[in-house]
Formats: sequence, C-alpha cells, structure tokens
Amino acid sequence: MEYLEQELGNLHLEGASGLVPSDSKTGSLWDNDNTAQVPKLFDIEQAVKQGDQSMLEELVASAEPSQQSFWLFRRAPLGIELCEKALKAHPSFVTLRDDNLQTLLHQAAKSCDLDICQLLVGRGVELDARDIGENTPLLVAVSENGKSHDRLPFALDMIKYLTAAGASVNAINVTHFTPFLEAVLNNNIVMMQLLVDLGANLWHTNQCDSTALMLSCYSKDEKCFEYIMNLDDCTQDFINKRNEYGVTALHVAVCSRSLMKTRMLLENGADVDMNGYLEWVDVVDAVFPMVIDYKLASINSVLWYAYQVESIDILQCLAKFGCNVNGMTRDGIAMLHQCAIDGNLDWARSLLSLGANPNLLTKSSPLTTPLSLATSEGHLDMVNLLLNSGSNVNMPIEGRSAIFSAFNSPKIMRLLIEHGADVTGSDVQGISALACAVKCGCYEAAKILLLYGADVNICLPSTRMWMGEPSLLFVEVKRCHPDPSMLKLLLEYGADVNSINAKGQTALMCLVRQKNVCHELVSTLLQFRADISRRDDSGKNVFFINVHTHEALPIAVLLLDAGACVNCMDNKGNTPLVFAVGNHSICDVFALLKVNCDLKLQKAFRQAVLSEQYNTSIMLYLAGCDINEVNLWIKENGTAKYRVPVTNHKLMEFVKDITSHPPVLKLLCRQAVRVHIASKGCSTSLSQLPVPKVIQQYLDLADLEPFLS
Repeated sequence: MEYLEQELGNLHLEGASGLVPSDSKTGSLWDNDNTAQVPKLFDIEQAVKQGDQSMLEELVASAEPSQQSFWLFRRAPLGIELCEKALKAHPSFVTLRDDNLQTLLHQAAKSCDLDICQLLVGRGVELDARDIGENTPLLVAVSENGKSHDRLPFALDMIKYLTAAGASVNAINVTHFTPFLEAVLNNNIVMMQLLVDLGANLWHTNQCDSTALMLSCYSKDEKCFEYIMNLDDCTQDFINKRNEYGVTALHVAVCSRSLMKTRMLLENGADVDMNGYLEWVDVVDAVFPMVIDYKLASINSVLWYAYQVESIDILQCLAKFGCNVNGMTRDGIAMLHQCAIDGNLDWARSLLSLGANPNLLTKSSPLTTPLSLATSEGHLDMVNLLLNSGSNVNMPIEGRSAIFSAFNSPKIMRLLIEHGADVTGSDVQGISALACAVKCGCYEAAKILLLYGADVNICLPSTRMWMGEPSLLFVEVKRCHPDPSMLKLLLEYGADVNSINAKGQTALMCLVRQKNVCHELVSTLLQFRADISRRDDSGKNVFFINVHTHEALPIAVLLLDAGACVNCMDNKGNTPLVFAVGNHSICDVFALLKVNCDLKLQKAFRQAVLSEQYNTSIMLYLAGCDINEVNLWIKENGTAKYRVPVTNHKLMEFVKDITSHPPVLKLLCRQAVRVHIASKGCSTSLSQLPVPKVIQQYLDLADLEPFLS
C-alpha cells in the first residue's frame, strides 16, 4: 500500500485514463534505470482496471524479459489474447521464474486457467519444472485446488491435460509427496480416482516413509480409506508396511480412534501385535514430515496406542483379532502394569476380562506385579479389583510381597491383610514389613501390622543398614528424628526395653548417644522401666554415656530422678566427672558436683590442671579436692617440681599457692559432710537439712556459681 501511495505521488493524473502523458518529465511510463526499462506495476494495474486495452498492449509488448517483467506479467489479469501477444513478443517469458522459482505454468495450474496452460505448453514450457519446494505444476494443481469444490471440475481438467501433455503423475516434492498423496491429504476422493486411473503409484511414500493408507487412516473421512483398501494394489504387505518409525496403518487408525478403520484393517490381514522400531512418538509427527516429539519411552504396540486414546471399544476389537493383552514393551511392562500405575479401572477391568494375568511379573528390574504397583501408587479401588481378580497377595517379588509397598496407605494395608497378607513374613534378607515401616517412620502402618500380630522383637539381619539390631527399639532410636509415638507403640506391644546389642548397649544407651535427644523419648523408655544400672561392654552406664557424648545437664536430670548412679566407673577407672572435665564443659562439671559425683575429685582435678582449665580447676579445689593426693609436677630451675604447663602462668601460680599452704579447714569440712551424706545413701535434699540457710547454700556449692560465667 505504501508503495502504491508513493507511486501515486509521483504521477500527474490527466484525462479519463488516469495515465501520465509520455512527454511528462516526472510521469514517464518507464523507470529511469541503467540496466533495463521496466513498466511500472501501477501503470499496468491502472490500465487493466480502466480497460485501456491499447495502453496495456503497449506496456506488455515493450516489457523486457526480466524477473520484474515476469512478476508484473503474472500479476496482471491480461487475458488469453493479450498473453498470447506478450509471449509472441517475448518468447523467453515461458522460462522466467519468480523468487519461489515458479514458472507461468505453476500459476496457470494454481488458478486452473486451462487456456493459458495450453498456450504455455504450446510455447514449449517445461511441464515438470520445479519450484523452491520441488513442486511441479501438476502437484500445485492438486494441492492448491484439492479442497475447493467450486474449482474441482477445472482442476480435474487441468490434471487430465497436464498428464496427457506428458507431466509425471508420480512426481515428488521436497517432502516426497506425490500428487496422489496430496489428494489423500486433502480427502479428495475424485482426484484420487482420477490419479489412479492416470497411473499413480499406490506404494509411493512421503519422507517419513508413510503410505497413502496411513494418511487416509489419520483423516476422519472414511470414503478415501475405503477406496484405497479396495484397490488391487492394497495387499497385506501394503497394509502392514512400516514407516521410518515402525508405525503401520493400524497404529494410525487406532490413534485416530476409528473403530471402523481398525476393524477393516484387521479383517484384511493387519498384524495386531506389530511393534514400532523406536520409542513411542506422536502419530501425527510419525506420519507427516515434522519434528518428532518423543512422549512415552518404549511404548510401541497397537494396544498401547489404544490405551493412549482411551478407547475400550478398540481394545475389545484388537483382542477379538488375537491381540496379546499380556505383551510386554521394551521396558518390560505389560498393559495391566500401566493401568495399575495410572489407576485406570475401566481398562483394567477390560484387560482382566480379556485374559490379562493379574500376577504377571515385569521383566525389568525391580521385578513387580500389578498389585504391588497399584499398592505403591495408593490406588485403593485398583488394589481391590486385582485382589478380587485372583492376584496373589503374598507373591514374593524379589523377596517382598505387596504389603511392603503399602506403608503410605493404611486402608490398602488393611485390605491386603483382610485378603490374607502375611504380616509376619520377611524378605530374602530377613527384614519384616514391620521393620521397614519403623525404618521409614510410618506410624499408622506399624500400628496396623502390630494389631494384626507382627513380631515386635524380631531379630534384624547383620547388614550395613540394619547392623543386626536385636529389637526394633534400636531402629527407632537411631533414626535421624525418632518419633516418641512410634517408640511408645513398640513398647506397648511388648518390645524388650532392656535388650542389648552386640556392644552390650540398651536402647536407652543408644538414644542418649544421639545429638539433640528429645526428653520425651528418654522419659518414655524410663516409664517402661529401662534399666539405668546396666553397663555396656566398656563398663559405662547410661549416665556415664550421657556425660561422655554431650552436655549432660538436660538429660542428666531425668536419669538422676530415675536413680542413676553418678559415681560409676568404666573399665579404665574413669568417672563421669572425669569425662565432663575432658569435654571442657564447666556446666556439666558443676552439675555433677552438685549431685556428689566422684567425691574424691583428685583425678578430675589433675586432668583440669593438665588441660589448662583455670576456672574448672578452682571449682574442683573449692569443692573439696584434697590437693595433697594430686600428683602434679613442673620443672623449675631444672628440678622437677610441678607438672603444670609453663605457658599458663596464672594457673601455675594458683597451683603453687594451694600446694604451698595447708588445706583450708572450711573446704575440708564441706567435703566431709558431702561424703558422709552420700555414703549413707541419704535422699534428703541439702536444702532440707536442719542447719542454717547459709550453711545449706555452702554445702550446695552456691559459692561456685560465679565460675560458670
């Protein structure tokens, strides 16, 4: 439009013709060009619109045989007489091509102008000239007019004339489409019949190696399909011909949800169990030359295509003609396995009624059955259907039955048990379903298994995961986040709270070794009478282990209230206080001192001095440690005197000071009273003793609290 407006601005219109006189400087009929003089498009169009035949003849007759001349000549509706004059004046017009490499014959075929076509053929135009898409005039006539009912008679005459003149009826374009394939694509049965009569080859395929029968199967039009099926060349080999992706006409018919085409193909010998070469592809892309879109891996059979379009009628038709409903894909799964995964009840019922095996194992690893797959996916109705159809609820799959897959669905687990699932069974490694439920933290599943008689004290295998634990209590307390409810459930159903592992440790000992121990877990074990006096193989009790692993104060209170012994020694003679000093935890040291742990204090004091813990050393000394019984040495002036790090001068001066003076009587008295109370096993609190409050506070080590900061 902008071009025409620009041209109009350069013209000075005069007279009825609207053309500029030839002697006008700015309105000449010719463009000033050094290479060629070409008539303007505007001039030709104006001449045609206003019926100025003489001017039009002058313009065409004087045009140069260039691409632009050809373009103008092609666009202007010149008529047969004017075209004949133009070709007579410039015979080379028949060989010119536009930007798409189309000739005048392509345009005549496209517009179904038989007169101009005959004129061009008479002038020697190339009948099978190819445009940029390798289309011949015959291909253009079929593809451009195949869907137009008004132009169909003219298109048929054009096809007849071109083929009679010698045009190839089986010419192929860049996508390997022939005129017959184009007619099939346009669902034009009249063109198809004409092209077959003219010698079209039925076996020609497109670039995806798809046949005309495949194209007709994809279309909703059934007449074209029936016509091809009734041709003599439509043999059984032709029906079962695969394309590049292994797709046959039956695959396409099924994917198109056409029951009639599917049945007719099967009645004429289509292979019902034929698989494709490659993975599943979109049938449209597999038939037409487009980019392949891989959607589902290794799903190739006709049955799987029927499943994708959700057509049970086609399924029953395929089964009637012998389709193997238990056939496997290359991934090793059958149709019923996929239905179990998807929860497709309608298809599962149909497959089972047609003979699908409900206990069929997959061929790929891990081996599994439809029942186990439905259980894993949580499809309750599917599980119920399979159980009522004969699925073996206790069928071992790599040593595990379906109940091992039901931990996330209590309803399915109850249903399996009601149909005879063995709650006490184990897999090939000796692991029970209850052990797996506890390991996974599935409380409801564990509760149901225990309710139906699962063994809570079953021994576990000596594998890396289970470590031969003697009880499920050990499995629970060693999980990353133990559940108090699960622990209580196991104890309520009879789990042995005092069973020991290979190291002589109880579940309580293993629990206090963990980081960030929940008080509720310890309280639960103590509530069920966990033995706090038992020692492991190294001689440590639970109180000792608690101090040894982390800060003792939070859990120590619970253990002390339960009567834990604070003065126990391990096999090396170490006490909890010694380990608290070794952990550099002054708070734990103070807490242990308050409960009369390790009344002699000498070993703990010596370790505090040697590890340069100044405040801890003072605290132990003030608590009543007898310094004369502590073996300390240090080299001074070449003489071994005290064994104290010379780098810590402050600590060294403190040790020198307390060892060079006799013990303070007040400290000795406090230590004597505390030892006496502990030796008598007195459970009376120091705050309840019949002594003044200031003495109570002194005995309770209140003066040591400032050293904690």
